[in-house]
Amino acid sequence: MEEYIIPRRKRIPYGMMNFAVIRRDDCYYVDKTQFIPMIEEADKFFFFIRPCR
Repeated sequence: MEEYIIPRRKRIPYGMMNFAVIRRDDCYYVDKTQFIPMIEEADKFFFFIRPCR
């Protein structure tokens, strides 16, 4: 019988704010710095919508 090795998946760092820990634990990281000017120029009532938990 053959054994299948499942590759280790990267985790999504929910609530993690320490970049060093995110890198050390090999989690996903998406740099959204390019969107800061768009957020600053947005209307007065700009807000983020999150999915329900």
